[in-house]
Amino acid sequence: MNNQQKFAKIVTEVTGTRKRCRQYLETQKDKEQPETRLVLEELDFKRQWDPHFTFCSTDYGMYTQMKWNKKRRIQAIPICFFVTLYELDVKRAFPKQDIQIPCTLRGFWKMEKAVNLLEEFIHFQNKWKRNLFWEAIKLQRRNQKKASQYAKVIDEFTTVNITIGGWKDFVFYQTDLKFCFNKTNVKLDIVPLCKLLTTYYVNVVRKIDWYINQYATKAEEERLQELQKELADFMEKYFIHAF
Repeated sequence: MNNQQKFAKIVTEVTGTRKRCRQYLETQKDKEQPETRLVLEELDFKRQWDPHFTFCSTDYGMYTQMKWNKKRRIQAIPICFFVTLYELDVKRAFPKQDIQIPCTLRGFWKMEKAVNLLEEFIHFQNKWKRNLFWEAIKLQRRNQKKASQYAKVIDEFTTVNITIGGWKDFVFYQTDLKFCFNKTNVKLDIVPLCKLLTTYYVNVVRKIDWYINQYATKAEEERLQELQKELADFMEKYFIHAF
C-alpha cells in the first residue's frame, strides 16, 4: 500500500476505535464520564477533502496540521506523532479494551537531519540527567522516602539508551523497541523513531505529572515542568515543524 492508502486505513481505525469505545461506555453503570469521552475526541481528521486535521489534549496541547504537503503527499511524521499520542491516551482511558491503531506510514529524512536529531536528543538527555541526579542527591539528604519516588521519574527519563557505532547508531527503548541509524544510507524512514520517541515522551510526561500531583514542592514542580516544556519543544521541532 502507498501512504494515501495507509492513511485511509488509519482514519478507518480511529473511527472504529472511537465507535467501539463509545459503545463500551454505554454499557457501564456510571455513564457520566465526560473526561473519558473527551479523550475519544482528541484527534479529528475532519472531512476527507479537508486539508487539515486537529489534535487537542490537556496534556500535550492543541494543534491544527496539514494532512498533505504542497506536493499533495501525506505528512507522515506529524500524523504518526499525533496518532501515537492519541492511541496511548485512548489505551489509558480504556485499559480493558484492545486498542490498536497501526501507523505504517513511511516518511524519509536525509541522514544528516536524522543524525542532528540524535545529537540534540543526546545533549538534551545529558543536561537533564545531571540536573535530575543533582536534585535527587539533595533530596536524599532531606527525605529518603520522597527521594525514592523522585527516583522513579529519573528511571523513566533514562529508559532510552543510545549506542554510537561506526556506521550504525542504535536507539533502544523498553524491551522491544529499537531503531537503527544506518549511516551508509542517504535517507532514513524516520516513522519508527517517531513512534518510539513519542511513546517515551508520553511516559515521561505522565510520570512527571504523577510526581508533581503526589509529592512535589513548588520549586520541584517548576523545575520538572521546565523539563516537560523542553521535551515538548524538541518533539515539536522535529515531528511537527521540521517540514
